[in-house]
Amino acid sequence: MATPKLVMDPASLWHMAPYPAPYLSYLKKVSLCHPGRSDGQNTILRWAALDHSMKRSESREVLAYKGLDLDPLRSGDDLDIYDEIGGVHQATLILACFVLTGGKNGVLSPKRLTQTSQIEELFSELNANNAAYDDILTEEKYYFYPLDFFQNPRYQIVSSFREWKLPEAHILNANPVFAMWDKASSDNLDSLKSAGLD
Repeated sequence: MATPKLVMDPASLWHMAPYPAPYLSYLKKVSLCHPGRSDGQNTILRWAALDHSMKRSESREVLAYKGLDLDPLRSGDDLDIYDEIGGVHQATLILACFVLTGGKNGVLSPKRLTQTSQIEELFSELNANNAAYDDILTEEKYYFYPLDFFQNPRYQIVSSFREWKLPEAHILNANPVFAMWDKASSDNLDSLKSAGLD
């Protein structure tokens, strides 16, 4: 059986046919961890690092620097290049945390935080520049800190969809990621309506 070919895609590192099964066990993963629990027992989920922030021209520069003339991820042999540039879209991971925690807003940090002021500072920095939500997180582990973490360090994780409840509108609208995605969806719908494609 022939190995499937990997194709560079602007939105994802791993766009290939027919499916990524041969490489799943080799894909770089980003772990989302609960900071209120001990390391080794605190992984909430592991997310395949399929995103990247490099433009095609930048990836060529990286490859040229390494003396390679291939586009990244043309085969399973290119996993070392992938490990350097692969990551997870920050807003996607924050929204996943919002769902998994039953509607808590918060921030991600690659290291453990020790004070509420650190959470508040990260949250302020993130919301001062909405473009930061589009950052690609490339570390192997991130801790999710709800804004009230130091008042509730053992926050609960929603472990099944049956336990999850859709948050009330005021909670959803307080989530910056949801608000951005909701606005983008509304803008897109408005564009379709104005073009007569609704």
